Amino acid sequence: MKVINKFVLDKHIREQPETRNSLLAWLQTVERYEWNKFPDVLNHFPKAMALKSGREVNFEIQKDSCYLLSVIHYPNQVLSILSIGSLENVLVPRLAKHFRKGN
Repeated sequence: MKVINKFVLDKHIREQPETRNSLLAWLQTVERYEWNKFPDVLNHFPKAMALKSGREVNFEIQKDSCYLLSVIHYPNQVLSILSIGSLENVLVPRLAKHFRKGN
């Protein structure tokens, strides 16, 4: 999987250095595998949560403290990092937007 928008990752690591090792381990895992659908993601990250039919994927990086929201384009093997942070800052706004649109 090719990961794009790594600047989001770098920025978060500068602001929250305690997440560095967990985020780099996540990155190494993602770049090592090819995923063709969301169940493939679950083989490596069983706590991952999908929105939009598995296209948007939320990863728990550190238990109860750090989450990463991404968009995966399975045919091209590209994962785009959207945001990293607390559950309240990453997933809650996306869910609110998701339900406002009725998706």
